[in-house]
Amino acid sequence: AAAAAAVGSGAGARAAGAVGSIIQGAVELSAATHPVVSASTNTQPHAHARDADPAADPVGASALALSLVGTGPASAAGRHRRPKEPAIIDLRSDTVTKPTEAMRRAMAEAAVGDDVFGDDPTVKQLELEMAAIFGKEASVFVPSGTMGNLVAVGVHCEVRGSEFICGNLSHVHIYEQGGLATLMGAHPRAIANKNDGTMDLDEVRGAVRVDDQHFPTTRVLCIEQTHNKCGGRVLPLEYVDKCGEFAREVGIKLHIDGARIWNAAAALGVSPGRCVAAADSVSVCLSKGLGAPVGSVIVGTHEFIAKCRRLRKACGGTMRQAGVLAAAALMAMKEIHPVLHLDHVRMNELAAGVGKIRGLKVQRPVQSNICFVHFVKEIPVADVVAGLRTYNVVVIPWTPTSIRLVTHHEINQAAVAAILRALTLVVTSVHRVDKEVEEDTEEKEDKGKALAVAETAEAETAETETAKAEMGTEAEMELEAEVEPVADVEGDVEDAEVEVEVDVQVEGEGEGIE
Repeated sequence: AAAAAAVGSGAGARAAGAVGSIIQGAVELSAATHPVVSASTNTQPHAHARDADPAADPVGASALALSLVGTGPASAAGRHRRPKEPAIIDLRSDTVTKPTEAMRRAMAEAAVGDDVFGDDPTVKQLELEMAAIFGKEASVFVPSGTMGNLVAVGVHCEVRGSEFICGNLSHVHIYEQGGLATLMGAHPRAIANKNDGTMDLDEVRGAVRVDDQHFPTTRVLCIEQTHNKCGGRVLPLEYVDKCGEFAREVGIKLHIDGARIWNAAAALGVSPGRCVAAADSVSVCLSKGLGAPVGSVIVGTHEFIAKCRRLRKACGGTMRQAGVLAAAALMAMKEIHPVLHLDHVRMNELAAGVGKIRGLKVQRPVQSNICFVHFVKEIPVADVVAGLRTYNVVVIPWTPTSIRLVTHHEINQAAVAAILRALTLVVTSVHRVDKEVEEDTEEKEDKGKALAVAETAEAETAETETAKAEMGTEAEMELEAEVEPVADVEGDVEDAEVEVEVDVQVEGEGEGIE
């Protein structure tokens, strides 16, 4: 904070040297306590440094000071330590991470109080810092992202009979048990998501209800950043800004489900505050990209957050000595946030390698830390998932023909190599077994067809022999007729000729027989 104040006051040069020393010390501490940080050799300035204007944006300056910790190169010891992949490589989600040693120490040493009475100093610190980073007036700590959306949209839809507009593939619409309808009496109005996670704003405009007693009242537009079911796609800033302008124009609010808002900011190269500048409220997850063990925050105006606190209480989300959780989130901001962009680097490396494996197709583009991998129909997804588990790589099937991969701070360079090695071996093995089964089935089918053909040919030969035998009998009868008395020959021959013609027509043997 002191460094940010110095930058804001114009003493940038002096502050830079001080911040540099602080940063290097912090990075070396991180490198000694966290394997992923120690493996990093990132030397590029953090994304926040590219758009912060300390003089014009004091909030951005504070965020910049926070974000700078750990952006320099790792310590000498860290650079020379060869990283090892985790014992279990878990790609199911970025929620699976364990608290780092630094987080555990912060939790153990956290100053706490009763947050119901507003007495927990660590929770207060977290809420103040989150509000500043996201450029909003206030924030409130909640146990989960689902509760964050439930409470925030619930406040916007506090009058029963309200309606919220959202994407048909959005998390709030599909994966939150319809809680807004069940608990808040808010009706969802789903608009089709495009492949990039956006919605057609003309369709959104058409979905806003007119003032008519037959309809619910449209209160809020919800968007998701980044978009999970669209493959971690990052909504363009221009689109988010247009959503905000549209909402103000028609007199509704804009809520952002910021489950992976940190990833969006890293991918866009802007500060988190810039990502949500157009929003009236944001649910910010702390336990995904940042790797904190528990919690989210809702950010917005003072009046809005005061209502959120009341609704949080009604939902059972108010906790007592919650500072032990807030402390882990504060440490995650210092320890994980500066290297979060490496999750995207790892995912791009992983996607590039997966794309080279025969039978697999990566859903493009890959913009953040999520990737969908599609399988040709001959490769059973369930067999691949089970096979990867034998190599200590854990994934989940996403559809009957695809899996989802999610990187996080525990997935280092060595883990990427191990994943690609395991996936190649498993897919090759599964594909080979299926090929052998397919070839065995084809061989059996071919043998069956050959046997059927042989039986048919044998039957046809028998019929032919029978026909020939019958023809031979008729011929003998004709010869016998020739030696009978002359008076009867003419009539008998005519009868024989007729009989032969009839036999030929019935048997159908045709050529050469008259």
